[in-house]
Amino acid sequence: DVLPILPQKGLRVVDIGANLGSFTIWLSQAAKVDEAFCFEPEPDSFRLLRFNLSRNNCAFAHALESAVGGRSRTAQITLKEDSPGGTNIYSPAPGGGPPKGSSIQVVALSEWLSQTPGAFDLLKMDCEGSEWEIARQTSPPDLARFRAMVAEVHEDPEGLQPVEKFSALLESAGFRTVRWDRKA
Repeated sequence: DVLPILPQKGLRVVDIGANLGSFTIWLSQAAKVDEAFCFEPEPDSFRLLRFNLSRNNCAFAHALESAVGGRSRTAQITLKEDSPGGTNIYSPAPGGGPPKGSSIQVVALSEWLSQTPGAFDLLKMDCEGSEWEIARQTSPPDLARFRAMVAEVHEDPEGLQPVEKFSALLESAGFRTVRWDRKA
């Protein structure tokens, strides 16, 4: 659903939670992508991300081994053994139990943007809960550097708001929201 609202030119994209690179690879096959920044903190997924980008003619993509959040820090990545794509940077692990994983760097989106000039056509977030702190702690002028945003929304790790309130958070930053399932 995002393709019709993207400009018909070489796109500039930020892919937070790039995992194995599927979204960036798909987008590059569906539209022209001039530059993509693909963030992935999980070491095994990061290696596969780099491999997949190189094998799919994505020389325009920069693979960055980091998580993205609202503030910079070192965090413990929590691995979900039953769903490797569902890793997150919050502790304790959802469902209880100690976090299993390694220490990773989390970069604040606003700090990264301050070092990366220019506007972007698309911000894609599939970051297992970090979308909440990114939306809360990134200034509206920084978010305005993105023409469009696509997000897989998870439960608020801080428990402050239900999933249904994420759209209001983005709308307060000037975005118009549309759910893929067309629900309110």
